[in-house]
Amino acid sequence: MKKIFFLILISLFTHTKFLTGQWTLKTNGLPAQWQLGIAIDASDKNTAALAIKIKSLIIPAQEYLFVTLDCGNNWYPRLIPENSVSHVSILSNEKIYYSSMTGKIYGTSDGGGNWWCGFDNQSLTTYMNYVKMFDALYGVAMGNGAHSSSPPVFLKTASGGVGWYSVNNHNIGSASGDDWRRISFVNKDIGYFFSSVNTIPTLYKTTDGGYTWMPLSPSNYIYVVKFYNENYGLAYSVQSNSPKGIIYKTTNGGNNWKEIEIATTGWGNDIEFVPGRPEIVWFTEGDKLFLSTDSAESWNKQQISFEGSKARDIAFGDEKHGWILCDNGKLFYTDNCGGLITDISDVNKNFPNSYLLNQNYPNPFNPTTIISYQIPSISFVTLKIYDVLGSEIATLVNEYKNSGNYTVEFDALQHSLSSGIYYYQISINTTFGEVNNIFSKSKKMVLIK
Repeated sequence: MKKIFFLILISLFTHTKFLTGQWTLKTNGLPAQWQLGIAIDASDKNTAALAIKIKSLIIPAQEYLFVTLDCGNNWYPRLIPENSVSHVSILSNEKIYYSSMTGKIYGTSDGGGNWWCGFDNQSLTTYMNYVKMFDALYGVAMGNGAHSSSPPVFLKTASGGVGWYSVNNHNIGSASGDDWRRISFVNKDIGYFFSSVNTIPTLYKTTDGGYTWMPLSPSNYIYVVKFYNENYGLAYSVQSNSPKGIIYKTTNGGNNWKEIEIATTGWGNDIEFVPGRPEIVWFTEGDKLFLSTDSAESWNKQQISFEGSKARDIAFGDEKHGWILCDNGKLFYTDNCGGLITDISDVNKNFPNSYLLNQNYPNPFNPTTIISYQIPSISFVTLKIYDVLGSEIATLVNEYKNSGNYTVEFDALQHSLSSGIYYYQISINTTFGEVNNIFSKSKKMVLIK
């Protein structure tokens, strides 16, 4: 009997290890059931904070804050001034911030032992939607207008969240129409916001921390907007005349957008880029989970069951460790980016450690030739063809590329080129449109007909 019990334990342990290779339930220390998943944020692979709405027969439904310091092996409740959390932002196990559904912003610098109220102005807002701290000093926040005729409130802090000041110098409706899903700041100055209440639904951009906003296309109704940096971002919408789900993608800060179809038409919940791996993007809509591994160019529905529970928010602490917060007592965890990265050493295995642009082959050529290059880390790559006068003939590559070796074919016939000397040039940056290149190289090639 003991032997059978031991074998069962071994079987369960092995099965559990297998499950942790993808996404698995991990709710240690959390209440058995909660009504609604509000938000989750992670500061590293060990540390995360989440807010959930709990309803019982004893007390009315309230929002509570929990923190883990050990990859979710244990979740600890934090005694907070108000159980009305709308959004969370965590910098470390000590510095935690949350916005409230009563229009306030709270923070702690000792892990939740003591809290301060950094903002409370009911004449400006009675509902705070979003809070984001970028470091120990700077952060931004957004709240709905206090009245239907008043604008949404944008706040900034330069004092670690102890004090916040309003930057309301705009007229872009009165609210976003959702909590935190329609606002995305990548730093204290550059942010994106979709406004849909008491205005024509519009996606806006600010470059001065919220003082002024400029309208952007697309003009469709946006459910979720998320930017990886100031240039590369995504927005989710549904075309009502089809209907079909659309992911809008920009790599130049919203100046231009590309439409990419996705197989869902519901209300989107979250878009999440994997830290340091912008080509890997996760997206949730209702009880569906989608994955892109090519910078949002294509999307695949994942075979994961949320058991009828909506997936509300995704957060990654690093390139491997992430969370999906759902309703009804469901919290999913991965320690290898949902099965994409089994070990951190695998990321760099057999990858180059330097930048290189190779000579095209064959050379001379007619009419096609192959150009190859290598990059040691995720970068924005531009590869162009020029004539001897410096006039641009073609752009062969203009997108984010992961670490690796790449080849691209150039066909002179498509551009009606005559025999002669041509040049190809590669420019590699960390972001789209960056002035200072990490690496730039040109080489000569000869077309002979």
